Amino acid sequence: MFDANCGIYYGDPTAAGQPYQLRYTTNGGTNWTLSPGAPIAGNEFGVINAWDWTDTARIWIGSANITANATTANIYKTTIGYRGGGWSTVSLTGVGGSAGLYYQAVAFTNTSNGMAGSNGSNFRKTTDGGVTWQTVTNPSGLVSFAAINMVGLKDGSNTN
Repeated sequence: MFDANCGIYYGDPTAAGQPYQLRYTTNGGTNWTLSPGAPIAGNEFGVINAWDWTDTARIWIGSANITANATTANIYKTTIGYRGGGWSTVSLTGVGGSAGLYYQAVAFTNTSNGMAGSNGSNFRKTTDGGVTWQTVTNPSGLVSFAAINMVGLKDGSNTN
C-alpha cells in the first residue's frame, strides 16, 4: 500500500491459462480495479516480491515466462501511475531452466537506477528508468536472485 487507501497488487488468477493481473485500490482494499492497459502475455505469471516503485507514478514489475528454457522474460513499467495504465513492456534476455525464466527480484534506488535478477543467474542494471538494461557480472557463488533490497539507498539511510 502506498498509503492507508491506495495500493496495488498483482497475482495469478484462479482460472488456469489466464494471465496474471495488475489491480489497484483507492479505498483501503475494499475494492480492487484492473489496471488499464497492462500488457500481460498468456505464458506469464506473477512472481512474489518482483516489483518496486519510487512514487505512485513509477512502478516496475518483473514477470515469469513459464516456457521451458525461455531466453526472455518481461519487466513492465508505468510512469503515469497504476490508475492511468500506461504500462510498457521491456523484454530482458536471460537463461532460464526447465520451469522457464523468472525475473523475480526488482529494485530501484530512484527513477533512473535499478537492478533485476532472475532464477537463472541473470543479473541486470538500468540507469535510464528501465528503458534499457545492461548485464552485470554475478556475485561469485550465486545461481539465483530471490530478492534485491535497496531501501537504505532509496531513503538515504545508507550512505556507503
